[in-house]
Amino acid sequence: MKLFLPVFLLGMAITAQHSLKAQDWSGNTYAYYEIYPGYIVTESGDTTRGYVEHGNRTSNQKGCTFFTDASKKERKKYKPADIKGYGVADKHYRTIAFSGGLMSKPVSFVLLTKDGRICQYAYYSKKEGISEMMGKNETQAQYDERIHTDEIVWQKLDEKPIQQQDFALGFAKRMSKLVDDYPELAAKVEAKEKGYGLMKIYDIVDEYNAWWAKKR
Repeated sequence: MKLFLPVFLLGMAITAQHSLKAQDWSGNTYAYYEIYPGYIVTESGDTTRGYVEHGNRTSNQKGCTFFTDASKKERKKYKPADIKGYGVADKHYRTIAFSGGLMSKPVSFVLLTKDGRICQYAYYSKKEGISEMMGKNETQAQYDERIHTDEIVWQKLDEKPIQQQDFALGFAKRMSKLVDDYPELAAKVEAKEKGYGLMKIYDIVDEYNAWWAKKR
């Protein structure tokens, strides 16, 4: 345990330093529970555009409420198992087999924060041990931020998603395996060359994705 804890905390520190702020949850540009232009991606891969309700961090992961137009007359609700993903406002969700690290493989709509052959996602969970009662002077955005925590999740193509914290131990082995179809990069990671360690995980993924993009 003495050896594990510092490494684990290091991994968590990296997560904190790269807190996922790219999407706007302020409630100013995109109000909570209002509808905005969006789309759904069907199981067959077709994209249907319309309007989608902009929920909170966790409600967006559980379901998608889709409207054919701004009048809200025609509404349909989708669960993650129903469609491949959806988008609303500045947020893009994909259905992946991840639901907070459970042993089973339930699917969720998970927020895509960086696209690529290896994708970066943000998965939100409710914090434990705090009051979920909205404060008298709390805005919806303040409340949503207070009760939720996020974690970074990686996925290469449709392989099993990997939680950020899973890299805390055995980083060289895990990461070199993830990028093993780019032998030169995998060798640098496995050899623990300078600049290819745990603290450079984002740079490594960027290098991998850039390499793959050039091959296409």
